[in-house]
Formats: sequence, structure tokens, C-alpha cells
Amino acid sequence: MAPEDARLVTYAWKRIGSHSDHAAGLFYDRLFEIAPTTHAHVSVELMPACRRDLMAGIDWAVGEIARERPGTLPGPLALRDPFLGAGTDQVVAALLWTLHTVLGRDWTPRHEAAWRAAGPAIVAALRPHPSSA
Repeated sequence: MAPEDARLVTYAWKRIGSHSDHAAGLFYDRLFEIAPTTHAHVSVELMPACRRDLMAGIDWAVGEIARERPGTLPGPLALRDPFLGAGTDQVVAALLWTLHTVLGRDWTPRHEAAWRAAGPAIVAALRPHPSSA
């Protein structure tokens, strides 16, 4: 990933900061909308933990991007799938929509392009690794 793209990804993610629980809720709402079968994989009681784990995992992955070493280590959620079986394209779409919704005018086409480029690596880093399945 180009250094400028890494900077844009990191900047946008830092802006989510205090909105992380809201952003995680929006993410899962959107994911359930575009990938309806995922909703059956999680109970209402588990959603707060799923939201927390999702945000911690993305935080970790963005940190790896900032250090220019995405995907070098298994992510902190590598023992279960935080995306509930949804495809990478669906997860990236939900993530981009969430970032745009939360950041509003601070979300630019350059941010979107950087996140679109980083999205598959972020998703891959947070999915269970074959050795842990």
C-alpha cells in the first residue's frame, strides 16, 4: 500500500474513535442488510461483544497498515469470523458505507479509494486462519 493511502486509512480510522460503538452498530446493520443470511449467525446477546471485537480487530489491522506490515501476523480475532460468513466484497461494502456515514463531509473520494484498497487485507487479517479452523 502506498504511504499516502496508509496515511488516509489511519486518519479516517482515528476520526471514528469516540464513535466506535455507533460505527460498529451501523456496520452490522448494513452487513445484515446486504448479506441477510449473516444475521442468523449471531444472537442479540452476543452483539455487544461482536461490536467490541470488530472495532478492536480493525484498530489492530489499521495499526499494522500504519506500520507498513499488513497481514504479517494473524489478527486478534483469528479464532472466529467477525463477519459471520459474509463475503469479502460484502464486508468491504459495509465498512465503506459505515465510514462514509460516520465521517460525513470528512469522507473524501481519496479516503474511499484508500479504504477500498486496504479493505480486502483488513478483512483477510481478521478472518480465521486455516490453521485455527
